[in-house]
Amino acid sequence: MRPRYISNAWARALTAAGLPAPQDSATVVWMTTGLPIPRGWILMTKTGEVVLDWGDGRVQDVLTGEFLQMRDPEFGRPATDADLEVLRKSGRVESFDARTVYLRPLPEPRRPALE
Repeated sequence: MRPRYISNAWARALTAAGLPAPQDSATVVWMTTGLPIPRGWILMTKTGEVVLDWGDGRVQDVLTGEFLQMRDPEFGRPATDADLEVLRKSGRVESFDARTVYLRPLPEPRRPALE
């Protein structure tokens, strides 16, 4: 038998509708949604913003999508489960685990126009 693939959203929809979600984990692969980002890239600044560190001093505010320039001393600490849970409730984070944060789409950086 070929494995069936079911997303977390579909399983939640089945459960919300009162239907049983598939129980046989050997034939079900749970898929996550969102942009997978290594958890070590999500940081909390000293001023309280949760940012995504793209490297080279360029970070993106996870809540607003705004790009910022920051130096290493401005970073406070890695984002905790509590920080990520607040972002999940606000709709910016789809889900997270010990290694990965699944973000909803963020704006892309501006690129120079072609002439």
